[in-house]
Amino acid sequence: MENEQKPFMLFPTVESRVIAGILSFTGILILLAWVGLNEEDRMEEFTERFNGRSVERGAILFENNCSECHGQYG
Repeated sequence: MENEQKPFMLFPTVESRVIAGILSFTGILILLAWVGLNEEDRMEEFTERFNGRSVERGAILFENNCSECHGQYG
């Protein structure tokens, strides 16, 4: 039993574990803040694209289902 190997620990001391936890938490907070700051621009771009595709799909639906009775321009 004298030659027992201790398991490998990336952070062997309590202090190093606390520091690693604080740094990880801080990194996650920074990442979430960055994502949050860019969310408005991302949503605006998504909405523009979605509206464009929605109009295109609506035009196809109108062409296939409504234009026969209502004419090409409604």
